[in-house]
Amino acid sequence: MRSGTGPAVAASQQRLSAHGTGGTMHIRRYVGLAALTLLAAGCGNPAARSGPPAPDASGASPVPSLVLVDPVCGQPLPDRPGGSLTVTGRFPASAPADQATIAGTVEVTGREAVRGVSGRGAEVFVVRDGRVVAVPGWQDAAGVVWDLAPGSSKSLPADVTPGTCRPLTPGTYELYARVVVTADDGARIQGVGGPWPLELR
Repeated sequence: MRSGTGPAVAASQQRLSAHGTGGTMHIRRYVGLAALTLLAAGCGNPAARSGPPAPDASGASPVPSLVLVDPVCGQPLPDRPGGSLTVTGRFPASAPADQATIAGTVEVTGREAVRGVSGRGAEVFVVRDGRVVAVPGWQDAAGVVWDLAPGSSKSLPADVTPGTCRPLTPGTYELYARVVVTADDGARIQGVGGPWPLELR
């Protein structure tokens, strides 16, 4: 954008002729405000002028990934993403509703080589009628090192903590397990398994 030209400056020069030297300060303020307005509108910045990204042709909003968004108590479980890890769970078919922790395990298989670090165990979510009713309990900071060849598997603990949102009543629930490995290059390798039924009595 070149200084000294354009409609805003021309208008300011005409106003200066009409009002004489007494309006010089007013004109300078006018020109300055015009320049700032053009800059705020994205003058000289094609990215700013382009506006927000166009919506999906289908009109649908992207669905959050279960790996990218932590499920919240009482909210619907986010969409399960595809990933390079397959997660198979082993959980008891039933347990007392007031049990603090229900022990389970998952077996994680990588379709490709997996090298990185994950949490100590899988994160297990409890769902009923499509909504999250229990989230994973606290895990210590100790990580698990991964160095799997393609097609190899690794077992992790997968503890269920039913009371993290609110006390659960007897009934039928669904379990989902999530494993996220942070690869050596910083990428996140993901896997989500489930649902597995759990009857609380």
